[in-house]
Amino acid sequence: MDAGHLRAEGGEYVDVKLEGNAGDDEVTDASGNVLAVKREKKLEGKELKKAIKDVEKQLKDNNKKKCLTDEEAWALGDRLAELKAALAV
Repeated sequence: MDAGHLRAEGGEYVDVKLEGNAGDDEVTDASGNVLAVKREKKLEGKELKKAIKDVEKQLKDNNKKKCLTDEEAWALGDRLAELKAALAV
């Protein structure tokens, strides 16, 4: 490790930063594999509150109608926790 980056020794290695908003939607690694890059938009203010309300509504509908699988419901619960944590900051 060097300043938060893993340094590879003994071969060709290119450190590609994927966190920025600019750039390709697909990246090809050294082996020729094509990897899709998913970027999440940072929500602020009203957008963040709307996203929280939308997730809460989906969870409430699931409690009434059982329209989601357990995994989907857990993922929504995790997403709700992330959004609320972002709102608190």
